[in-house]
Amino acid sequence: MKGQRFDINDAFIQEVSSALDENKPIRRRFTGWGRLHIDRKLPFLCIYRRPQNSRDKGTDELILGQANYILVDEVRAKTAVFKKLLQCIAIKTEKAFGAFLFLELWSQDHQQPVPNSQSALQFQIYTDAENPPLNILEATENALLGIEFNDVNPELTLDYGANSYPNHMTTLNVSQLNSPSNWYWMGVALTPVFRDGNKTLPYEMKRIHLGITRAFRQIFYAFIHKYTTHTPKHYHELGKRSITSIVLQTDKKLAEIKDNFDILFHVTPVNVPEVWTAFSNSQFLKTPIFKYRPRPIDPDQLKRQLYAIKIEQIDDPALTHIFHTQRQEISQLLTMIWGP
Repeated sequence: MKGQRFDINDAFIQEVSSALDENKPIRRRFTGWGRLHIDRKLPFLCIYRRPQNSRDKGTDELILGQANYILVDEVRAKTAVFKKLLQCIAIKTEKAFGAFLFLELWSQDHQQPVPNSQSALQFQIYTDAENPPLNILEATENALLGIEFNDVNPELTLDYGANSYPNHMTTLNVSQLNSPSNWYWMGVALTPVFRDGNKTLPYEMKRIHLGITRAFRQIFYAFIHKYTTHTPKHYHELGKRSITSIVLQTDKKLAEIKDNFDILFHVTPVNVPEVWTAFSNSQFLKTPIFKYRPRPIDPDQLKRQLYAIKIEQIDDPALTHIFHTQRQEISQLLTMIWGP
């Protein structure tokens, strides 16, 4: 199954349907480009459609931290079978919770700047004029305004229905799906401050990814409490629960490197009594010379192994931050062992 890619067809939709019936995770990559990630049955789905004539680098990565999402190219998104897949996911989930929310994200390169704005990061919220999720619009605004960029809060605007879709695409809202009134759609467009041309900026990317992940979970939390029967205690409960192989491998590799040494064993001198006697006999004027145990490890070699771990392949920003912090701590310990 690993490395296998799938077409969106009736057989694939039936597989997704069965997984949702049993509340099992499903992770599938599509032929060409795209993927579906369902962590568990939840009343929402993040959507990203990649433009046909633009790489739109980095935008798709911003929703990878969500529990349930789908990435699809523009051509496939126009097909009837894709809309049938969306209907299947919504129908199976709405029966359990009472409502369902589609949340689409895209970058809007030619978005008009807000006049006199001091913020490079701008959001535009779109919603279906016929059936807007009115009860969560304020929560959506507050969640997005909580994302700081360069110590400045973003600017945002709200648009009901007009051009509520990514650049040069057609609308993708629930009215196209012959949906019941308890299905809702909302779109969020942002200025791509995380890239320069077609090159992503790693530091900015991490900050925006973390902010979007938190903000979207807060939006889903508000939707669930206002429209469904589900009652999570905190928006953190709406994150991923299933652990992917890359997460397990990263954790294992970090642990193996850490198990190669005992920091206290290596930094504790073996001649403390003798040094103290000599130091006191010199009236505390002579600099003590400590001796340490032989070092059976090569800190440089372990550091090479440490930074060969591809933490950036993990799509959950919270786990990525934890592993980055752990790697930095291990690197500092190895520097201490190496000494002057």
